[in-house]
Amino acid sequence: MPVYFLLHLYIRYGGMLEPHAALSALIKVIAGILVFFLLLKYFYSNAVSAILTTISGICFLFFGDIKYTFTNSSVLYFLGHYKVILPLIFTLLAVLYFRARKWKNTSSTSIFLNLLFLIYIISDLVSQVATNYHDKKETILFSHNKTKEQRPSIYYILSDAYPSTDFQASYLGKHTFYLDSALHSKGFAVIKNSSSNYSSTPFSMAATFSMEYLEGIDTSFQLAAFRYNYALRTIKNAPLFSYLKKEGYELANFSIFDIDTIPATKRIRFLTISTSNMIFYNCIWNSVKRDLFWQVLPGYLHSREKVVEKQLKEQLEDQDSYNRSVIRSLTNFSPVKNKNYFVYTHLLMPHYPFFFNEKGEPFPDSLVFSGTMMTNSERFASYIGYTDRQLVQLVDNILKKTNGNAVIILQSDHTLSNIGQEKSEDVFDNYNAFYFPGGNYQQLYDGMSNVNSFRVVLNKYFGQSLAMLPDKRFHIR
Repeated sequence: MPVYFLLHLYIRYGGMLEPHAALSALIKVIAGILVFFLLLKYFYSNAVSAILTTISGICFLFFGDIKYTFTNSSVLYFLGHYKVILPLIFTLLAVLYFRARKWKNTSSTSIFLNLLFLIYIISDLVSQVATNYHDKKETILFSHNKTKEQRPSIYYILSDAYPSTDFQASYLGKHTFYLDSALHSKGFAVIKNSSSNYSSTPFSMAATFSMEYLEGIDTSFQLAAFRYNYALRTIKNAPLFSYLKKEGYELANFSIFDIDTIPATKRIRFLTISTSNMIFYNCIWNSVKRDLFWQVLPGYLHSREKVVEKQLKEQLEDQDSYNRSVIRSLTNFSPVKNKNYFVYTHLLMPHYPFFFNEKGEPFPDSLVFSGTMMTNSERFASYIGYTDRQLVQLVDNILKKTNGNAVIILQSDHTLSNIGQEKSEDVFDNYNAFYFPGGNYQQLYDGMSNVNSFRVVLNKYFGQSLAMLPDKRFHIR
């Protein structure tokens, strides 16, 4: 049971699990099982104690999965309600413990449970192999490119949570737009009414790099945490990277995601919960605490907000050093003459926390990591001004090093969804600008969304005939 528990979680979450936390969790689970088993030995035989420990462990460790299965059943959904499932589980366990005193032959039950977990373990391993095969399978059919002409290097700069010009004017009260004017003067085309496809970074980037919408992401429900791992795998194995490598491109990665065989500069989990809480997320205690405590305990939500705020600070306080490192890496990147590159840079700004004002002066920590860290529109606007100047310097550096012969895409994955706007749709109002050597922008269009970005580039420079996908939006809950 503990082997299956950790294996199942590892396959679900993959690189999002820290090895030392997973090992610590495994030790905790084994220790808990042994203590429970030893306590039961005072009342039952060894074999009966083992069976009762296993069944109790299933109810404790896999409660959330059991509840989720019932909730999503069209027939048995009512069993997923807490007022039904909790009394039902405790009643069944009580009956089981009472009747266990009369058990004589337990070998068949032991064999059944062992075979059951063995089948589950094998099933998960087979599923993982199939998933790896699917991840590496080409999902887009590229035509053979016979052109021999020199193709440009591609620089993709992602400015996380950078809002559209209209958003800045409407919600932040800005009247001057330094980035727009600077890019226009350098020959960029800035897409009007641009849109991201997903309201969350991993899903937005997965769709952008795979050049397709994501399968199995039902945004009508709150997504389970393990879906984020699916997005990370989609980014890593995106067909864009394998295609460019076949075309002789070298990949450079200054980002928070693994791409192809190149690791991230810094990996982040996109979840506010710790690894330990992620592992035990579906246990009965955590499920009850998460879903019921706020209804019966006054002040629980406030205390929970304080915990989340503390966890966010721990996760985000080194974000500025990451941004500086990435800017330095891109600035110092030296392309070799006659080589083609795809360079991916992911800046975690102007995403909160807002570290600097427009003049580059740091905000004090008491403001940066305050309760309004995510919602202060004035500090957000000022940090955008700081970000603008960093982006323009990076663009100038690329244009100088490439003599203006590289494709440059400056884009954001979404904007912030909690800056006081009235409509959740505003989270999709992203920024989207292209620089093409020669300045022919006929294939771009107003309202273009990120999923079509590289379809345009591959059609224009690689002789592909990829159709433009409908520009859709999916709000991640």
